[in-house]
Amino acid sequence: MPYSLKIEPILEDELSQIEPPLMRVVVADLVGPRRDINKIFTLTKDFVLPVEGIKHLRRVRDTEDGRIECILAGLESANGDDAVSTSGDDQDFISRIEDSLERNGVILKDYRIVQVPARPARTDAQLEACSRIWPTKFAKSEHLIKFIQGSIIDDSERLVIQSITNGLLDYFTNANCKSTSGAVIFRYAKVYGLGLSCSATTRANPTKHSPMIAIDSVARNAGAGHWPAETHSIGHDLLGELQKLLDDKPELADHKMDANFLPYICTNYDIIITEEPCMMCTMGLIQSRIRRLFYLDTKQVANAEDVKFASSCRPVCYPDKAIEEFFIHRDKSINHRFEAWRIKLLTTTS
Repeated sequence: MPYSLKIEPILEDELSQIEPPLMRVVVADLVGPRRDINKIFTLTKDFVLPVEGIKHLRRVRDTEDGRIECILAGLESANGDDAVSTSGDDQDFISRIEDSLERNGVILKDYRIVQVPARPARTDAQLEACSRIWPTKFAKSEHLIKFIQGSIIDDSERLVIQSITNGLLDYFTNANCKSTSGAVIFRYAKVYGLGLSCSATTRANPTKHSPMIAIDSVARNAGAGHWPAETHSIGHDLLGELQKLLDDKPELADHKMDANFLPYICTNYDIIITEEPCMMCTMGLIQSRIRRLFYLDTKQVANAEDVKFASSCRPVCYPDKAIEEFFIHRDKSINHRFEAWRIKLLTTTS
């Protein structure tokens, strides 16, 4: 019986947290003319620790009582208070800045350490929170906004995702099906790879999780692949059935990719998995250059009231939370990253 779907973006902490982490900076009030500001920035450039750490901040702000506050330097350490008294090494550091400015004819007053946002705002809500603390630079990303709102997935893509997901679930609830985990790699309305697995499969080969088999399936369909053909013979009919589901929908007639385009393995392809992938599978998706991941909410499936459904759709991947807690797919130290979405099953549709 077909399900309607709710597709939720997986947001790393930098996107989901509204209130910013704080860091300490040295601030002072301008006494002389406003034209001294550029001179101040030039004279304090050697004191900024580090320069990159304050690039997201406005160096100057005007207060309601008419004062002009300047950020002179950023400190590497942080403190939980809104403002902290200076002492020890901090006081020595401030004295060196003050001496350098005064020797060059720049007079400031009320040197102090205050808390400011430690990282740039990436959403409108974060910008509002940061601006309450200190003026912040902001580069709006329309792609990021659409990703958070979910509008980046158009109606045709939603129909493809719903059709493939329901096709997989129908296959698993079939009495003759022994597989409990599935992965389908697709782009537009074309299926390029399929992987099916179960506990018996992984006992024979611990790396044969459904996403890994699906990646190898794409390679094999392109004339390569590592595992023997019999690995992909399981569920071979399902691949054709899923493609027929998409071909039979007239609204997807123009939702195709140029047949002459043959990318590196899974570049610009999407994948649907019936569970959250483990660390191994996530790294496999990164290596194969997958574009987007959609996976069933594992907890929802395990706790489903339909006992037959819950028992027929069981995870194979180790539950190490590679996506939802470690955000491996968004790690900035890796040269490829992809977007991830969690699928929740809603009420059945007619």
